[in-house]
Amino acid sequence: TIAGVSKNSSMLTDTGHSALAVLGKKSGTWYYHPIAVSSRPDHQASVCVAKLHPMGRAFRVDIFDQQEAVLPELIGALASEAGDAAFLGYPYGLIEADRFAKVRAEEKSYLRVRAEIAFGHLIDEDAHSQLNKAV
Repeated sequence: TIAGVSKNSSMLTDTGHSALAVLGKKSGTWYYHPIAVSSRPDHQASVCVAKLHPMGRAFRVDIFDQQEAVLPELIGALASEAGDAAFLGYPYGLIEADRFAKVRAEEKSYLRVRAEIAFGHLIDEDAHSQLNKAV
């Protein structure tokens, strides 16, 4: 099954509010399908919103449009893994994937120095780095 779970989304309601925030207020465990259908050739997906744990938040779930029939099974599998207190409502496997994908601060500093040596000049900080230092 080809699907994606997004913690954030730019989807808005007709009144301009975040669709995930508005729908996330609904209690229980549920999913709404389809919220949208993509017609782009590079994103052949059906979009739904799901709340995988009664005390969690709502997430955007995109599923390959030719696999919509397995959506109930997919939501059930994701919901069965969404009870970890680290991020209630988010599937534990995705919490672990995110943790392993992050570059630790020490490693980031080391890689930055190596890149600066290789390129022969200081690398400009991006806006995220500047903001992180400000707070």
